[in-house]
Amino acid sequence: KTAYEFCACLVGSEMCIRDRYKHVRVLKPEAENEVLLEFRVAREHLNAGGSLHGGCQATMVDVFTSIAIAKVHKQRRSGVTASMAIQCLSPAVEGDVLHVFCRTLKVGKTLAFATCEIRHASNGRIVTNGTHTKFISLPQKSDVNIQQAAFSHPIQKVAKL
Repeated sequence: KTAYEFCACLVGSEMCIRDRYKHVRVLKPEAENEVLLEFRVAREHLNAGGSLHGGCQATMVDVFTSIAIAKVHKQRRSGVTASMAIQCLSPAVEGDVLHVFCRTLKVGKTLAFATCEIRHASNGRIVTNGTHTKFISLPQKSDVNIQQAAFSHPIQKVAKL
């Protein structure tokens, strides 16, 4: 399914992108192991200094790499974070449009590895670079996989930015 459909079912610590359909748009048809999105920085994404909050950047890496992993995993499971690292390299301010490119590097039996790069759409300058390793448990009968969960929620259209 599309990155948008997976994004519709994600819940948890995504405070900075809670209204994700308002700020996120899928840019092009995605490769099997990739997700490319556009993200518009809004006031609620800023820290006290007026730039994109580091916690928001970490959440974007977490959520969007999870989507990339779920696209590749046979049961469409995204797992739980085992390790994640981000580097905040340059600021983004309210109104900036960012391109978020995530790639799944490998999905094994119990671990999945992905990278994320967030760049300014206008000049290509890197804002955030991140890596994400997720533990993916073996499926249980009682588990609802991410693909099933996506279709249990109403799917809304992505708002045009």
